Formats: sequence, C-alpha cells, structure tokens
Amino acid sequence: MKNVIFLIFFITIGCGSNIKQIEVRQISDVQFIGVENNQIILKSKLNLFNPNKKKLKASEVYSKIYFNKKYFGEFENINKIILKKNQSSDVDCIIKINTDVFSLSMLYMRKFDLNFDGFIKISFPSSKFKFNIDYSLDSKLLTEKFLNNL
Repeated sequence: MKNVIFLIFFITIGCGSNIKQIEVRQISDVQFIGVENNQIILKSKLNLFNPNKKKLKASEVYSKIYFNKKYFGEFENINKIILKKNQSSDVDCIIKINTDVFSLSMLYMRKFDLNFDGFIKISFPSSKFKFNIDYSLDSKLLTEKFLNNL
C-alpha cells in the first residue's frame, strides 16, 4: 500500500511540474559602470515574463554576447531572481565586454547590433530555458566612456 501511495505522489509531482518557457522581453537601462581586467562593465535590466501559474525562482541568467557573429562578451544576473506568476519582472544584470575585440573602425559606428544567446536556469523544478535576443547598443556608451577611462 505504501508503494502505491509513493507512486501516486511521484506521478502527481511529475504532472504538475510542466513549466512553460520563460519569455525574455527586452534589455533596457544600460549604464556604463567602469573598466576592469580588460573588460568594459555595464549594468542593465532584463525584462522576463513568467507565463506560469506559479511563482518561480531562477538561479541563473547567463548569455554569451556576439557582435557580427564574433564573441564580444558575457551577460549575467547580479541578484537572485523571483518570477511572480503571470507577471513581468526586471532583473539586474551585468554586461562584460572584452576590450580585446575593439578595432578603430568601431569608433565611428553609431550603434552595435548585439546578439545575446543564453539561458535561464530555474531552481525548482529544475529547468533550463534557452533564449536568443538582439539588442542595439549605443556606441557612445562604449567608445566615449571607454576612451575616457584609459
């Protein structure tokens, strides 16, 4: 009898843990923080939408950043993430851009069309959702601020 109850319990948990994809809506409020260890550090907000009927905790948001299909840097969350049910949430993130990728021609660009290819990791039930989002970064945020900090 105990085995039957145990089996019903696991089936119930398995059926109830069907999590819908977390939606990455936009990157916004990008601000220059500084330069450290050959990286330009920017702070930003990532807007996520939880379409699920329950609150979720995300342990990690991580992305590689590409410019013209070449590796440009990394993107990750700063704090723990609570995603309220059926709501959007803004998550504080850090953007780290490698200074090694800069060329002189980039100084004359008006914007950098970046591609963020990453994932959101949910703690319980353990799930990993991939995302891919494009973002146009104002070049002044990188070039002028970076040159002023040299």
